[in-house]
Amino acid sequence: MKITLINYSFAFRAFITIVLLSIVLACQTIEKKTSTSEKADYNEIKATKVTINFNQSFIIKEIKYGQSMSDIYVSGTGFTNSTQILTFTKVAPLETFWVTDLDENGYEELYLIIRSVGSGAKASIIGIASMDGKSYKTIFNPENDGNFKEKLVYLEGYQGHDSIFVEQNKLYRMFPVSESNRYTESEIKQFRMITYRLVLYNKSYSLQMDTFLNQELHP
Repeated sequence: MKITLINYSFAFRAFITIVLLSIVLACQTIEKKTSTSEKADYNEIKATKVTINFNQSFIIKEIKYGQSMSDIYVSGTGFTNSTQILTFTKVAPLETFWVTDLDENGYEELYLIIRSVGSGAKASIIGIASMDGKSYKTIFNPENDGNFKEKLVYLEGYQGHDSIFVEQNKLYRMFPVSESNRYTESEIKQFRMITYRLVLYNKSYSLQMDTFLNQELHP
């Protein structure tokens, strides 16, 4: 396991503090919203076209069943050897997506960020990789596999309320680490930042932790 210490600038420390305060306030808002009964008697359908390199694109189609569950379908255009539809059923709703070339091989990947509702508000990453620009496959993510997730040391203390984003071909996840399951300002003592890397795995790719750092929060 590779652990890299990163020197934080004052600005970045300030950014973490602001994000942390925002998370605490957001948690309170989420708890209020989810205290009401959820209506699951409708289907909401959205479709988004995402352009990547070499004049290729992905179509993301989401069918929402109420506020807490979706089916997501991803199909590609411009790939010479693949017209398949990748299906992710009964998952958390789509929050956002990112396009980046994480392994810098010249072919961009698509990362879908899905998030559960409720006080936990836990996010998951679904990745789709271009295979030399000819086809595309789902990226294996051990965080989404029950056989691996419990063994991932870098996720210890994770209870949601995280931010996942891309910057300069780097995929980041940041989340507060609490000494208990309560996410009040007094309970949160650390903020963890994780970066990911993309590695070849079983004729496709796997999303793996690259670095992680715990940042102590001082009053």
